[in-house]
Amino acid sequence: MIPLNDIKDINLDSHGLFEASAGTGKTYTIEHLIGRIICEKKIPLHKILIVTFTEKATSELTARIRSQLLLLLKNSDNEDTAELIKESLDQFDQASIFTIHGFCQNILKDYQFESGSAFNVTLGDDVLIRDSIITEEIIKTLPEIFNNDLSNVLELIGFKEDEFKKSINNILKYFKQHPRYHLSSSAAPEDLANQINSIKQKLIEISDYCQNDLFELLVVTKDFKKNKATAFCNTLSFFKNYKKNGFQDYSLFTTFEKADFYLKKAKFSEEVESLLEDYLERLKDLNHDLVLLKSAVYSLFALNISRKTRDYKVQHNVISFDDMLLNTCNLINSKNSDDVIRKIREKFQYALVDEFQDTDIIQWEIFDKLFLDSPDNILYLIGDPKQSIYRFRNADINTYLEAKNKIIELNKDNKAHIYSLQTNYRSFPKLVSGFNELFKSETLFGGDSEISHLDCLSSNRAENTFHHLKASTAGIKTFNILPASMTDITYFNFIAPIICNEIKKLKKTSDHILYEDFCLLISARKHFKIIEPIFNKMGVPISLYKEVGINEAKEAVELKYLFSAIEDPFDTGKRTLALLTSFFNIDPTKISHYAELSNDHLVMKKMIYWNELSLNRNWAKLFKSIIENSGVMFLENASLISENRISKFNQIFEWLLAISLKEQFSLKELLSKIEVFSSEHSHIESEENKIKSSTDKDKVQVMTIHASKGLEFPFVFNVSLPSKQRDVKAPYWVNNETNNIVVLDDLNEDFNNRLLAEEKGEFKRQQYVACTRAIHSLYLFDAGKPANKTLYAEIISAPILNLKTNQSDLFEDMEINEVVTDAKAETALLKDELKINVENFASIHKSKTSRQLFMKSFSSLSSNHYQKELHGIEYKEFKADDDQDISVEEDLLPRGANTGNLIHHIFENISFQKVKELAIEDDGLLKFQKDEACRILIKNAMDEYIFDHIWFDQISKIVWDALSSKVFSFDKDFRLCDLEDNHRIHELEFYFPLPKVGNNDSSKGYMQGFIDLVFEWKNKFYILDWKSNYSNEGYQRSELQSLMTQNEYDLQYMIYMVSVYRWLNGIMGKDFNWSKSFGGVIYLFVRGVDSKVPNNDSGVYFEATENILPIKEIRDVIVEKLSKKRSL
Repeated sequence: MIPLNDIKDINLDSHGLFEASAGTGKTYTIEHLIGRIICEKKIPLHKILIVTFTEKATSELTARIRSQLLLLLKNSDNEDTAELIKESLDQFDQASIFTIHGFCQNILKDYQFESGSAFNVTLGDDVLIRDSIITEEIIKTLPEIFNNDLSNVLELIGFKEDEFKKSINNILKYFKQHPRYHLSSSAAPEDLANQINSIKQKLIEISDYCQNDLFELLVVTKDFKKNKATAFCNTLSFFKNYKKNGFQDYSLFTTFEKADFYLKKAKFSEEVESLLEDYLERLKDLNHDLVLLKSAVYSLFALNISRKTRDYKVQHNVISFDDMLLNTCNLINSKNSDDVIRKIREKFQYALVDEFQDTDIIQWEIFDKLFLDSPDNILYLIGDPKQSIYRFRNADINTYLEAKNKIIELNKDNKAHIYSLQTNYRSFPKLVSGFNELFKSETLFGGDSEISHLDCLSSNRAENTFHHLKASTAGIKTFNILPASMTDITYFNFIAPIICNEIKKLKKTSDHILYEDFCLLISARKHFKIIEPIFNKMGVPISLYKEVGINEAKEAVELKYLFSAIEDPFDTGKRTLALLTSFFNIDPTKISHYAELSNDHLVMKKMIYWNELSLNRNWAKLFKSIIENSGVMFLENASLISENRISKFNQIFEWLLAISLKEQFSLKELLSKIEVFSSEHSHIESEENKIKSSTDKDKVQVMTIHASKGLEFPFVFNVSLPSKQRDVKAPYWVNNETNNIVVLDDLNEDFNNRLLAEEKGEFKRQQYVACTRAIHSLYLFDAGKPANKTLYAEIISAPILNLKTNQSDLFEDMEINEVVTDAKAETALLKDELKINVENFASIHKSKTSRQLFMKSFSSLSSNHYQKELHGIEYKEFKADDDQDISVEEDLLPRGANTGNLIHHIFENISFQKVKELAIEDDGLLKFQKDEACRILIKNAMDEYIFDHIWFDQISKIVWDALSSKVFSFDKDFRLCDLEDNHRIHELEFYFPLPKVGNNDSSKGYMQGFIDLVFEWKNKFYILDWKSNYSNEGYQRSELQSLMTQNEYDLQYMIYMVSVYRWLNGIMGKDFNWSKSFGGVIYLFVRGVDSKVPNNDSGVYFEATENILPIKEIRDVIVEKLSKKRSL
């Protein structure tokens, strides 16, 4: 590998691979390399092919190359060279600077006859086309394949139409009609018939086996009952009755693979133990066959849909982005391709491919065949394998490595060279030194890694540019904080105030430091919802750097209406729609006054003028006039919303201007460009049509790692901490030697391990991108010790821990100081009494506050690992059910805070009235699960909390049982669904003053809380708290008493009672009588409630008012307990 210190060191007569680490001047190298080719090899610009991956990058590269040519022309003292440069500038609009899809589209247009392409094709979306075909084929093809077995097969594979469509689309997103793409399994219809018959036979055999009387003994065994193996009994019941009932009881069978495989065995006799083991082995064998059947069905169906989609596009002259690549690849590999290849090589003597680390098999095959195999052409590949982070878009790092190996082979004959850009111009020298030490550690790019990190040299450019920042304070800075075992919510709520304080401290050191100099890198946009309110409280402005597809923006829709009217100003219908946009903002009630307008009317003058500009293709002037001479600039005051909208309009115009100048589009073509470039489905080239939603206001920028690529900030906080590596879930794709395999099941351990390895590699590269966005300081949060078993702990924390010992001058340990809020924000918290923003019970507006956002919560106070709260700050975290503190065994429904919050969310939003209407029906639960509104609400909630829809039946049953059961001892006929809307409040917010510690007045703080439900029934008020805890001891009063004590829920409900007492006293005044008005406290453990068992109080912990201490004594108990905790 040749260290590239000077552009002149590049060999212009051999192929080249350039590995450009972050900040080493990749674009600078490209623009100067092109200048050398033009000046030294006398090659005009239009004969140099330049390919990158987004329209945005294409526009930026175009501007940089043009500037470089102007500079070369100015400094040229050679007449012939100057003439060639001038020619390139004069013909700059013909420069061959494309996205990969633009290049392929250009090739297909030039060789329509050879490629068999239609002349008038329309750009289409594969996903949209497939959706309609899948729906049709489900109705048509599945019955043809399975005949009389259809219903049974659909049951066996767990068929649900929405999930089936999603899986097929995912398979075809990964699978391409190319020789190097394969499915992990395939089957013909006759093979499926054999598989089904085999499964049926095994079902019969297991049914016979289950007739053994020992199973009855097993079920009634005391130890077995203690294991609460409900699913075991359900599956056993299904098998015992299978020969008689067939699939009638299939619902009892659907979760056996989760339930029985993790069944904890009690102490049985050897005979029963042997029976149980044999039974489970039979189930495993059956499950294996069922997974294979599902894979075969998906494979057969996916290939059929792929063919149907291709036929549809051919018939309707439609082409997708994927087709552009595939059709080009097929063109140059066809039998008569020699002439086409020769002409392309003659047209482009040099080819440069930027961002090559984001390539895939098909793209590489195109460039390899066209240029690398040619003795007369030169191919340059530019990229950084450490920044390959788009695997989710099918970017394939293995293909990059394959290309690199071919370059290495050519290098042996001096036909190619590998160059390394090693000078980092972005970051301060001390930070570059820290990067070098971190990235060459064995857990990242050291050791035997195929992707290596070479030490970068540093320059003084960053110091000269940011002269107000001290070079001595630059570097990598780490906070040693809580372990990674905490939830994302508690983690972010702990570090957010720390970050705010650091930002405030740094801003005080220089007036030149702006908020926009700071960037927070997060794993997912949803984390912004946690961070934002804390920053607001502390007076630090913050903005989510978010890019949305042009077609998703409201501004784009308004532009469509305006462009349509400009194209034909005399069309009344089009003009009316335009008048309703922000450009005119005509009152809809007065729109009829504008139906007939003379040409002298101001509106018509503007429209006609804009029409003339569009006909002359004077785009810059048109776009400028629309912004400045329409009403869009003056409709509202300079609010954030208005600025944001103007910013979006300008970004769209910039994008349209770039492509219109390049392609010489008409207005109609520009209009269609907006309409078809929808980022929602165009997963490959989605970056090209995206716009930023943040404004230029001075704010801290928060963004995902993917959004940050290509950006840089003086101060970067890398807070993107994932949990443990995710479980394997098919379908997925892996690279298997030279082919890409789309894996349809999780039975192949080799494929599963490959996926985990590839995802681990991707995570390393994401961390590299995140860290290298920093110019002056990079802040890392250690996430505890490496023993925490997270990817972050293994890959980042472990080497940091070691490096801080050996390279202490490069890594600075940061102290966590007391967190102080902004004065205005703190004022709201300094109140001694309860704060409830309500006037009276009946008129309370149900809180829509996200339950993901909390202050210091009860669960943090009750933790054995309680840490002193930071004075005055809202310290938010999940209101978890503390499942981690309860002895549990494997359960079907996932446990933990996420499940609890999902269930809370549903209870807050579900229609109690609908449950009440259906509760009188014998099949009420089934109708509830099928009710469209209820189903959509629950499934949307499951999506929001990242819950697989396989749990829909169980979640919906929990909700149904809790709301429709008569399980309350204070009124045997009462059901929660009987509560009218104006007799209940969800998420009642309160602030509870915390006692000071000792004589330290500054230790006072506030606990913010939300009471799940306060309701009124028969003139009494009740407090109810939903609990999703799992108990292996059962859910009767004695077992629940243990849970209440263990988790200190008694302290929790005392705090709730005092809060409700103060609230009711404020509402009812002198008429308030606590003993008569308050009925008691209910803790509803929803997993234990069963509507099928009447008058059964399982799952209900109820304390009536008369059994609870008087309210004054409760206050004393709370103060005593909290004071004790806070002094620890």
